[in-house]
Amino acid sequence: MKKSLPFRYLILFLLTSLSAREKNRLNIQILVQPQIEADITLPAADSTEMNWGINNAEVKLYSEINEHFGFKLSVDAAEEKFLEDAVVWYNPFDFLSFHAGRMKVAFGYDFQKSSEDLMLVSRSKTSDFLKNIGCGSRNYGLKLCGKLPLGLGYSAAVYESPNFLKGKGVFSIAELITAQLDWEYFRWLVFNAGYRSEKFLYHPLLEYRANFYDLAINTNWVKDKLHLGVEFFWGDPPLIDFLMEKDTLNFVTLSLRVMSYYDFKIANSTISPVVAFEHIDNGFWTSQVYTGGIRWDIGSSVFLSLDGELLYDNEMLYMRDKKILFQVSYLFTKGIL
Repeated sequence: MKKSLPFRYLILFLLTSLSAREKNRLNIQILVQPQIEADITLPAADSTEMNWGINNAEVKLYSEINEHFGFKLSVDAAEEKFLEDAVVWYNPFDFLSFHAGRMKVAFGYDFQKSSEDLMLVSRSKTSDFLKNIGCGSRNYGLKLCGKLPLGLGYSAAVYESPNFLKGKGVFSIAELITAQLDWEYFRWLVFNAGYRSEKFLYHPLLEYRANFYDLAINTNWVKDKLHLGVEFFWGDPPLIDFLMEKDTLNFVTLSLRVMSYYDFKIANSTISPVVAFEHIDNGFWTSQVYTGGIRWDIGSSVFLSLDGELLYDNEMLYMRDKKILFQVSYLFTKGIL
């Protein structure tokens, strides 16, 4: 009988392959983001509530074993689910890459951004909806993606969906489908279009498939210092009737978000004033979110963010929520091998 290769030899082979490369091929990244939030509920003037916590406490290992194979493993102590990413990929060509494992769902421009790349402390209300009422931010699945000529890129993926039978252990890899197309024109203009289809099944005889669409355009002006981004989201309005026990107040069927910021370079740091506006329709009434803030990048490891946020509810005819958020981000990256 042929003996299987001992596990320690496999680990030794991987480490030897990594150390043989000229560049660091095994890297560790640590991201910690403590946050303080002052939540002021109107119209009562004395209803300020102070909260503090850790927004992210992430440790990530990622590697390119060689020019064709790689993996990423990350955990976040601040999340309810400790494991974030556990994905391997194979890149036989620039135009074709295979990804398999637990990864972020490839849909939504703001939704897909890394936490350290966000210009504001909070993501958009649409991103919160996709994470909390939709399928969550990460799922197990399979993804094909690649780069094409003329600055084009694409991805197509299938995932398991926790909304299938309310997440009662039923694994259905094709119940969440996404497709995405990107186009970048000399870094001056970036266009992103996404489609997502998710199946909700609460009973073998009661199911519903919801479709979502997302369009985003981002431009850079004044030698890449002035940035302007617009993102439009549309989802199936009937879905809100299907998920009656969900949080209707934070439901999103249509949204438009505009954000702009300007980078002031000062020595080794960058100060960026940011403004954003988001219009939201939840199927019953509309609301608007106005946000202004400053992000201060001190070198490449420390980022300070101070934001003010107003949420105006057209149905209730008053400012439903006012927030002041302060966040410190520390990012540490080091090559191990």
